[in-house]
Amino acid sequence: MDHRTTARDRDPDDGSDGSIVARLTAQLREEILSGALKPGERIRQEEIGRRAGVSRAPAREALRALSGEGLVTLAPNVGARVARLEPAELDEVYLIREHLEPAALAHSIPHLTVSQLAALAGMHAQMGEIAGSDEPMAVGRFLEIDRDFHLLMTSAGPMKRLHAIVKGMIDAAQPYRRALLVSDPLQVLRTTNEEHGLILDAVRNGEVQDAATLLELHIRRTRHALERASEMSGLGTKLNRSGGGTS
Repeated sequence: MDHRTTARDRDPDDGSDGSIVARLTAQLREEILSGALKPGERIRQEEIGRRAGVSRAPAREALRALSGEGLVTLAPNVGARVARLEPAELDEVYLIREHLEPAALAHSIPHLTVSQLAALAGMHAQMGEIAGSDEPMAVGRFLEIDRDFHLLMTSAGPMKRLHAIVKGMIDAAQPYRRALLVSDPLQVLRTTNEEHGLILDAVRNGEVQDAATLLELHIRRTRHALERASEMSGLGTKLNRSGGGTS
């Protein structure tokens, strides 16, 4: 794990500060979602602690938190590993998203501010630029913006528990989105962002039901594309080797 980022700040080695655990959790989550930590890769508490300059206690708590999010598996006498990805998870993750994410969007739309709508438009424009380029290294950036786009437009409502569930499913879907990009990344990005544009137009116009329906179809289309990819070339192999997704 030496090739990955190290902590910038050194915190007291008491393992009691929740901010230390939160920082470690966020750092490890980002490494998993970005593909820096691969499915099945072992994560050692002592290595996390060494990198962050803390004891194993906060590292252990961070891994427990990620286990609760489904990103890490914990097993006696084995330790922590990045969760392996199985095709059987696909329907569960995406069916939950199909049902709950449009509901979160519907509750969020009336609460979106002018600045948040402007931020969504900016993200859509950035993704359009990436999708129109031939630069493969930009795909990772597209994925980051895509995730932020979905999180922002669904999180303005008062239902924080619903948003927490949706966020967990969006993060859980990230490896599947990476797998989908293996086949034809630029076409996937273009289709994804065209659909983003339709959703954003409905959101800006306050068309709550239309926006929710478009988002549901957007997520379902991705699920069907992943199912086809699974049938054609074996999703399990792609998922456990790929490094970059869409919705």
